[in-house]
Amino acid sequence: AEPFDRADAYVWHVGCGAPAAPAVAAAHRNVRHFKTMIHLLESILAHVAHHERQEFLARCTPEFAKVAEPQFDKISNQLAPHLLTGSTLTHLGELKRKNNSVTVFRVAFGDNSDEFVAMISESGGKVSSLVIK
Repeated sequence: AEPFDRADAYVWHVGCGAPAAPAVAAAHRNVRHFKTMIHLLESILAHVAHHERQEFLARCTPEFAKVAEPQFDKISNQLAPHLLTGSTLTHLGELKRKNNSVTVFRVAFGDNSDEFVAMISESGGKVSSLVIK
């Protein structure tokens, strides 16, 4: 069983067992979406840090998984030394792009090097786009 998640408590009115108001239910969905996105980004960055291209591709949609090996190696070689010192992700917000949502994070590294912005989208629990600037 999963540990208690405080967000689960907000889906029901206290004491009556009735579904929460639509705004509360929407907030609950947003918490779930945020958890999915941060988990995906943490996983992807771990694979980049350890030069694990196949594992990286397994977390991506087929369309996004067409990342060429030289492109992956270039990104991995650039980011790995910083990622291996530790990283902190800060949620900056959501952007609407066509019919998709893009989640934006600040990526700070343990070595205090330059920070990056990561913009990530998912489809079916897999990364459908990732831009790191």
